[in-house]
Amino acid sequence: MKLTVFLILFGILRLNAGTYVQADSISLDLSNVTCKEALDAIKKQTNLDFFYNNQEINAMGKVSVRCRNVSLEAALRQVLGKNFTFRIVDNTVVIRPEEMKPNPVKQQVVKGVVVDAQGLPLPGVTVLLKGTTLGTSTDMDGNFTLSFPHTVGSVLQFSFIGMKTAEVTFSGQADLKIVLEEETTQMDEVVVTGIFERKSESFTGSATTYKKVDLKMMGSQNILQSLRTLDPSFHITPNNEFGSDPNKLPDIDIRGKTSIVNLKEDYAVDPNQPLFILDGFEVDLQTIVDLNMERVASVTILKDAASTAIYGSRAANGVVVVETKRPAPGTLRLSYNGDFTVQMPDLSDYNMMNAAEKLEFEWLTGYYTKTSNAEYLVDRMNLYNQRLRNVQSGVDTYWLSEPVRTGFSHKHNMYVEGGDDAMLYGVGLSYNGTQGVMKQSGRDVLSFNIDLRYRKGKFSFDNKFTLDYTESQNAPQSFSVYVQTNPYYPKDYEGSVPKYLEESSIDGGFWVNKVENPLYNASLNYLDGSKEISFRNNFQMEWRPMDGIMARGRISLTKANNKGEKFKSPFHTDFDETEKTERGSYSKSTTDRWGYDGDVTVTYGKLLADMHQVNAVLGWNFSSTRLINDAFTAIGFPDDNVPNPAFANEYATESKPSYSESTTRSTSFYMNLNYAYNNRYLLDVNFRKDGSSVFGTNKRFTDSWSVGVAWNIHNEAFMGDWVDWFKLRFSVGNPGNQNFSAYKAYTTYVYNTNLQNAFGMGANVSGFGNPDLKWQKTMDYNLGLDLTVLNNRLKFNTDVYWKDTDPMLVTTSIASSTGRDSYITNLGAQRTKGVSFNVVGTIWENTEDRLNWSLSLNGRHQKQNYRNIGSSLELLNDELKSTSLTRYRDGGSPTDIWAVRSAGIDPMTGKEIYIKKDGSYTFDYDINDEMVVGNTEPLLEGVFGTNLYYKGFSFSAYFRYRIDADYFNTELYNRIENLKTTEMTSYNQDKRALYDRWQQPGDQAQYKKITETVSDNETAPMTSRYVQKENTLSGESISLAYEFGEQKWLKKVFLKNMTIRANMNDIFRCSTIKAERGTSYPFARTVSFSVNMTF
Repeated sequence: MKLTVFLILFGILRLNAGTYVQADSISLDLSNVTCKEALDAIKKQTNLDFFYNNQEINAMGKVSVRCRNVSLEAALRQVLGKNFTFRIVDNTVVIRPEEMKPNPVKQQVVKGVVVDAQGLPLPGVTVLLKGTTLGTSTDMDGNFTLSFPHTVGSVLQFSFIGMKTAEVTFSGQADLKIVLEEETTQMDEVVVTGIFERKSESFTGSATTYKKVDLKMMGSQNILQSLRTLDPSFHITPNNEFGSDPNKLPDIDIRGKTSIVNLKEDYAVDPNQPLFILDGFEVDLQTIVDLNMERVASVTILKDAASTAIYGSRAANGVVVVETKRPAPGTLRLSYNGDFTVQMPDLSDYNMMNAAEKLEFEWLTGYYTKTSNAEYLVDRMNLYNQRLRNVQSGVDTYWLSEPVRTGFSHKHNMYVEGGDDAMLYGVGLSYNGTQGVMKQSGRDVLSFNIDLRYRKGKFSFDNKFTLDYTESQNAPQSFSVYVQTNPYYPKDYEGSVPKYLEESSIDGGFWVNKVENPLYNASLNYLDGSKEISFRNNFQMEWRPMDGIMARGRISLTKANNKGEKFKSPFHTDFDETEKTERGSYSKSTTDRWGYDGDVTVTYGKLLADMHQVNAVLGWNFSSTRLINDAFTAIGFPDDNVPNPAFANEYATESKPSYSESTTRSTSFYMNLNYAYNNRYLLDVNFRKDGSSVFGTNKRFTDSWSVGVAWNIHNEAFMGDWVDWFKLRFSVGNPGNQNFSAYKAYTTYVYNTNLQNAFGMGANVSGFGNPDLKWQKTMDYNLGLDLTVLNNRLKFNTDVYWKDTDPMLVTTSIASSTGRDSYITNLGAQRTKGVSFNVVGTIWENTEDRLNWSLSLNGRHQKQNYRNIGSSLELLNDELKSTSLTRYRDGGSPTDIWAVRSAGIDPMTGKEIYIKKDGSYTFDYDINDEMVVGNTEPLLEGVFGTNLYYKGFSFSAYFRYRIDADYFNTELYNRIENLKTTEMTSYNQDKRALYDRWQQPGDQAQYKKITETVSDNETAPMTSRYVQKENTLSGESISLAYEFGEQKWLKKVFLKNMTIRANMNDIFRCSTIKAERGTSYPFARTVSFSVNMTF
């Protein structure tokens, strides 16, 4: 009953309403009002509700309406015009835009493929008809098909994450090939720390990321050499002894050294070496050096506390994070890269005498004539005449060319990859064959890797397995043996190579002069190398239960076995004075390493209220490494045909096989919190608690922290459009250093295997431990600026940093009566201050012609000094006074040169004039007058260069400069005035030992008279006279490459893409001084050619 009454009333009301709106009762007189105001006026007169879109109605602007007693329809028509239609539903007027009837258009079908810059297909690319929602996506092979109504000017839009969006105007093409370029805007760059990833724009730390293409452009040697060119903070100290030896590791630092230098042997490892992270796990430097560059996806250098403190006590020296390539989705693909390198020995820094000069030098020393014994005089003159005949017959042997060669090296890398979103796979095989510039030296590395990735719902699993096999071989003799061989000895022989270059009886038969032939020793059978096999397996599991939260667990297992062998023939001249039963030696050492490293992390990331970006990381890390070493030396071989210890006579004198084990363990808990307000104001907080077995039992755990703040000024409303990126950064923190051997904090004992009896075996103290040994910490401050302007055409960044390491770990001397001579303790502090900068400017850019030309400049300036050492290291300083120019004193620098000042050679007497501490002059040398006379750290060091790209061609050239550094010319000092009496005739000398010598009163000379030598147990005074100002310019890297684009012949040979490249590294070096480099192994100039192909 109630329902019936309701329906009747509803019908009556509806009828009344309908009757009312049909009446001609609406009157309006409105001028320049909004459409909404006009509709409100109608609503008041009709009591109807209106339904419409405010944005669409407001877009009509102002209207003027004048009408009297008109219908609702007429009034609405005057207000709305022809752009809107309306209808009445119950008591509501529904207003909507007038639907335009489209003209019939032809349906068009377009097909094509989307690839990246290397020609590889891109699956999952979104293809849209611009301005509509009509679209599709590419398949696993990058192919797409799209049907759409074609009108003139239709634009297709191609978008993909990490790539620049491309647009193509469709004009009837049947097939399209679209090449997408990587998105390189600085704001979208990601900083990879090895624990978490963060967008560069929201990161407060000082970090730089380089892609494989950046590294390859610098050369194909290894990633470390490329980083040296690219980043001024990453510094490699040239090894003046071992030059380009492929089996020697580089000396690396990031923003200076934080520990006492030149004491590396006391720590067993280099305490100044950065931390290296490969795919999230710590690895040693050798692994990074041997890594094939084609396997690398990116390298990130973490420099300040805000970026490194997440690694706590291991990060004071900076962190290098290397990420290897991951398999990409798509059909099965095979890629190959080959590098072919020619290395030429660089001997330009040697300035040795020729045969005539050397014989003249010996004559001027008086060796042949200054003797009162007539018989001696005859023997010596006979020897001189014999050598003179060689010189007059044209003998002038350049011995430096004998042990060297042009080294040919080659590297190959093959990688097969494919899969889909659920399962990705990659299998790689690489080979690095390096032939050193010294004969019989080289290094070969064979590597096999399998990469797997599986996704299932909210879980993903990754596994990277790597198996490496390495063989290394050292040269049979040091290069210095050939450098010091006199040039008046011939080297061309008929038949066998003689054992001696010269054999003669001197001074009435009192002694026999035997000059060893280096070619003979080099021809003997020898061993000096190692073999290593190792594997590394990294497993990772991720779970993403909800948006913004990710839990990850990962573990790395490593196992390596290294065997080193060294054999010296019993016929070697080193055994001439040895008992026949003890001639020849064989040494063998074995190192077995096993370790695991794992961590568990939980990350959270969320944007709250479109203003507050919050990221958080919590984690736990654990690791353990066990080392087992054993070694022995056997002597006494009948011949060198079989270098096997089974043929040896005995162990080395007072020697037995050795064996040692060591285990290091550590565990850590860490946290990172990142907050960004409106992407303008940034905050990073890191905290880590570390425990390590390396440090004392009373100081087992330590805390490290960092705070970083930054301001993205470019996101402020007051900044103009000309600024693309403008960030100010500041960070402070105290990362630590635990690059020390395992048992320095413990008192350790070794079994005395030489004293065994019926009661057992005794033990000796190996080292005294320090249970209170503190962690070495570094307070790290950094102030940085990043600026990009003019539409990314000019980029500039700089960092000012200062680091205080306090306390340091130092080995100090103790009384020998304790049975040991040293003890490790916390002592002193070290401060480093510096600034680095990098500028890149685009001179010419044309996107349509694919043209880009840029110039770049980077540099570094820094100074270091010691503090709070006091007199604790004076015993060590006293030991160094006669052999080294390094001192450990308050206010001094690790790079200072300490010596007595010199005023030069007195023209009247030919003696050196020394300057005392009080400034007075004296002829008497006093080591206590020493002071700082120079510093090997340059005022400024860096790289400048240019990069040009045009339609597939690319050219780059980078040059290293080094300004205002001091250098003590050690080899010049040794070859001119630190000459021992026996070395005057036995060894070749620098040309400068013959010229510019004082001879008579009044001579203005650089060096003392030629007859002045030192006895075999003495050392010539080291003074500032041999300190020279060094400025250098070198050709660091020159590269030329071409990327083959869409060429028909590539398809005929089943290629999708190919790139060829030529590089030159260290091709020249200009210096203001002449100083020997590579004394034991020469430096090299490198030219390489590489080809990259994708099938």
